[in-house]
Amino acid sequence: MKPCVVEDSNFIISVIDPDESFHFQAILLLNELITRKNNIKIIIPSIVFFESVIKLLQRGVSPKKVENSLWDFLYRSEILNVTFPETAAFRIGKYLQGVNLEIKTSDLLVGHCGIEYEAQILTSDKTLWRALKKNNYQKAYYWHDRQQRNDFLKELDELIRRSI
Repeated sequence: MKPCVVEDSNFIISVIDPDESFHFQAILLLNELITRKNNIKIIIPSIVFFESVIKLLQRGVSPKKVENSLWDFLYRSEILNVTFPETAAFRIGKYLQGVNLEIKTSDLLVGHCGIEYEAQILTSDKTLWRALKKNNYQKAYYWHDRQQRNDFLKELDELIRRSI
């Protein structure tokens, strides 16, 4: 099975919105992922698409640019769009034991998706990142930090080598 990467909405927003403070870093990281596209799957939970559309529109990005950009994202061959059945709430509930309950539901779903797919998780939410680390999920990366981005890519390359 190919290594998987789960992205949060801030990553997608940062790629699309040139006014986002981490736009340049997001583009660089996306380019790194694209160079590995034949060897990975990028998982985007549906909640991430919903959140991205809403936030981009709230920031004044044109509806046409939002729609075109997200359709382009969605239909890339390396992208897997994931939805959750209602029963996933029970699995998430079990995971919540001992987790900081200040985590937003959408971020918890991103974390849960990563765990379900044994994927690396790229997040800009420090609360989620800390909660995952606290619960011994070591594949979570706070992508706003340069060292975390480097560690993520190093681990991704190692996972790719092992899967080939």
